[in-house]
Amino acid sequence: MLHLKPISEKYSMIGLDLKGIAGALVIAGLIYYVTGKIEYILGFVVFLLISNYISLLNVVRKMKMNSFEMQRGIKNVVSNALFPTLFAITNNNIGYLGSLASIMSDKFSSELGVFDNRVYTIVGFKRTIPGKSGGVSLYGTVAGVFGSMLIAIFGIFAFNISLETSLIITVAGVIGNLADSVAGYFEDRGIGTKETSNLIGAAVGGIIAILLDAFV
Repeated sequence: MLHLKPISEKYSMIGLDLKGIAGALVIAGLIYYVTGKIEYILGFVVFLLISNYISLLNVVRKMKMNSFEMQRGIKNVVSNALFPTLFAITNNNIGYLGSLASIMSDKFSSELGVFDNRVYTIVGFKRTIPGKSGGVSLYGTVAGVFGSMLIAIFGIFAFNISLETSLIITVAGVIGNLADSVAGYFEDRGIGTKETSNLIGAAVGGIIAILLDAFV
């Protein structure tokens, strides 16, 4: 039988190992040094805390499904944070929020979508198993929309964006999440890695947010 005590002993509050924590601190220091804005760092903190909580939901079932990752390392930190950081140090609030919304949307979809048995490949729409890279489900997609929306709400309070812009951020985050899933489909077939999928999703989320904000 699985117990939560071993998990609580090994799983940090933000779900990162020592190298991951060190990487996150370096990124935070770089952002503050370049921009002097705490809002960008706060966005990452919000992401880490919420994503960690989502990871621990129904953790015993996830472990039985082999879909629970005890701790995330430096590769995960860099692949998720690279594009939000680039947008942050260039003081591009919209790109930053869109990119962050994308990785939050992906987190909600991947962590909650595993509980939906009706999973299909995003390319070809063929039945697949829960937790498979490139797989999408109704439950996971709705969860992803909610995750993206949380970052949009954060943007309203931290960056004083309008309701219209918050909708743009939400949409961009979901599109970035879907781009991550498309990359995940090819990743599962030996083209790319989890890190490249994260990079693609975050990049698409930020770029789409900037484009929508410019033309809407």
